[in-house]
Formats: sequence, structure tokens, C-alpha cells
Amino acid sequence: MLSRAGFEPAGRHEFSVGHHWTIRELAGHIRSTSFLPPPVLADHAAAFDADLTAELSRYTADDRLTETVDFAYELARKPARA
Repeated sequence: MLSRAGFEPAGRHEFSVGHHWTIRELAGHIRSTSFLPPPVLADHAAAFDADLTAELSRYTADDRLTETVDFAYELARKPARA
């Protein structure tokens, strides 16, 4: 798309970032998606949180879960006029 608009590639850059979640933050994120919105859990939200905490607690360090998130971007520039 960029080349059709007259841009030329100037490089691709990739990097990784560690992201840390508490179990509570992760539960909140899950509820903010269409995968498991609050109406789906309804009266079972507290039980879900307890089960999630019981299952994930053994994988925490300092009450945090860590994942590595990879990002990449393409840099482009408009060529100088001749």
C-alpha cells in the first residue's frame, strides 16, 4: 500500500517488550473482550476469579505473570524529487 502511494521502504524494525499482569488485571482484560464479557459470568464472577487465581498463582513471581510481546513496524519515506 505504501509503495502504491509513492513511498519506498526505509527499514523494518522488530522489538520485544516484557509485559506484566497481576491476576486481577488479567481477569479484567478478559472481561473487556468479547471472549468473556461480564454478562457471560453473571453471578459466577467471584467463583471465576477464585478459580483463575488458584490455577495461575503457581506461575506468578511477585504476584505477577510475565509475557513477552513482539512488535514490528515498517518504516517508509517519500523519495526526494529528482
